Amino acid sequence: MAADSNSNNLKVLSTGKIDGGAYRIVELPDGSGQVEQWTVQGWVLGGASFGEVYDAPPVSVRTAVKLGIPFEDLQESNSERCTSVGSEFLMIDPPGVFSDTLATWERYLSEMRRLPVSVMNKQLLIDEAEEVILRKREQVQKPAGPPIKDAALISADRNSKDVPFKEKGIALDEEFH
Repeated sequence: MAADSNSNNLKVLSTGKIDGGAYRIVELPDGSGQVEQWTVQGWVLGGASFGEVYDAPPVSVRTAVKLGIPFEDLQESNSERCTSVGSEFLMIDPPGVFSDTLATWERYLSEMRRLPVSVMNKQLLIDEAEEVILRKREQVQKPAGPPIKDAALISADRNSKDVPFKEKGIALDEEFH
């Protein structure tokens, strides 16, 4: 069954090259989506899952020309996913929020600022790093807690407030009271 290959009626959300073949995810007029595979008959329904297409590298111009796919059939729409040609989403493990030092976070921030503009989440990564750096700088300027002598006073004060257990109906051995 051939799918509607008229790109004017379909919004291309993503493309993927899987095992040398071309796939795309399109949004249908009713808002649902479907996966289509390019064959010699044109676009046909199915052939891969949504996840396989999203995880695959996008169909390159070279692959499209080799397979005879019209260029406009692969033009991804600017959507919430922001999958325009040349864009990429960077997944990276940042330094530990609690375990790594301020210097480590500052190096990480400088690396994030050097990322290419094609990284879709570049600004998000920079904002998160700047937020952690700000908190770490505040921690350096302020002491973490009360001085040790104040903590000892609090502990001594807590011990001085004996609760008479006998009044609560609890019997204790004399050696513990």
